[in-house]
Amino acid sequence: MSKVLVLVFVGIISLTGLVVIAFSFDPAQSNVYAKFLFYSLLFALLWSWGSIGFYYFGKKDELQFERAFKRGFLISTLLLVILTLLRIRQ
Repeated sequence: MSKVLVLVFVGIISLTGLVVIAFSFDPAQSNVYAKFLFYSLLFALLWSWGSIGFYYFGKKDELQFERAFKRGFLISTLLLVILTLLRIRQ
C-alpha cells in the first residue's frame, strides 16, 4: 500500500508542476528546458496514473504491483512517443 501512496504523491507533484508550467510559459516562446520539463512531468504523471489504474483493476498483490508498474511505464512511454511524433509532424 505504501508504494501506491508514493505513486499518488508523484502524481500530485507532477500534476502541480504541469499546471504551473502550462500557465507560466508560452509554448511558442519557451526554450528547450521548459519543454523538456513539461514532457518529463507529463511522463511521470502518465506513469503514476497508469500504474495505479492497472493495479486497482487487477489483483492486489505484490507481484501484480510490479506488473502494473511496468505496464504503466510502457503505456506512458507509448503515449509520450505518439505526442512527440505528432508535435514533430506539425
